Amino acid sequence: MKVHLGCGNKYLEGYLNIDLPSSEHTIMDVKADMYADIRTVQFPENSIDEVRLHHLFEHFNRAEALKLLSRWRTWLKVGGILHIETPDFQLCAFLYLFASRRYKFQLGRHIFGSQEASWANHLDFWDKKKYKFILKKMGFDIVKIKRYWNSFHKHYAYVPFASLIGAILP
Repeated sequence: MKVHLGCGNKYLEGYLNIDLPSSEHTIMDVKADMYADIRTVQFPENSIDEVRLHHLFEHFNRAEALKLLSRWRTWLKVGGILHIETPDFQLCAFLYLFASRRYKFQLGRHIFGSQEASWANHLDFWDKKKYKFILKKMGFDIVKIKRYWNSFHKHYAYVPFASLIGAILP
């Protein structure tokens, strides 16, 4: 089984798509198979082939993020994949130094969140070095970390992302 956490309106075929109910969202209609807070979702150990999330992980504080990573690790089967897409904080911070005023506002929204609802704040930063450090400590074998501009979400095409794929060690 594959799970897509915080799916929003990006429904992925072949995944169990999970998100908060539409009543909790302010800018999109949610299309999910399961409506729940992902902090409380449970699956049996070694039962999931892939955990995928796009623009969700940065919405958790450091303690919550570590707790979630630990939980997702227990869900994953040996060889299971963790795929996370977040803003690339290091590259955003660098670009901010040289950006036009308009682009600085776009980068600021990308770094700190849109803030139109309690869930819409970005509470922690992620970049390549942090992913490597934390996930290796948690027993993940890093398969690929890449920076790119073409996001899963079209309206973020102007800002950099760090995408991580990690596999559980056999």
